[in-house]
Amino acid sequence: MAEHRLDPLLRPASIALLGVSERSGRPALNRKALIDAIVTLSLLALEFSEIIAEIDINPMLVDERRAIAVDALVLRKTPDAPC
Repeated sequence: MAEHRLDPLLRPASIALLGVSERSGRPALNRKALIDAIVTLSLLALEFSEIIAEIDINPMLVDERRAIAVDALVLRKTPDAPC
């Protein structure tokens, strides 16, 4: 799958671009949980690409145990929207 492609994006130098911070003295972020969440959302979007127009998750909280979507919005495509 695409997990190996996401891993370089979640290294310390790149992770700040995602709005995720790792502060010293705190446990390390669970990168695997974040990657799993991104891959799962991508698969969901592909599986339902004919009806999903947009998926917005904000914020996604990541700690040492898990990644949690605190708020999510899934917008359906309108009948006249191109697929």
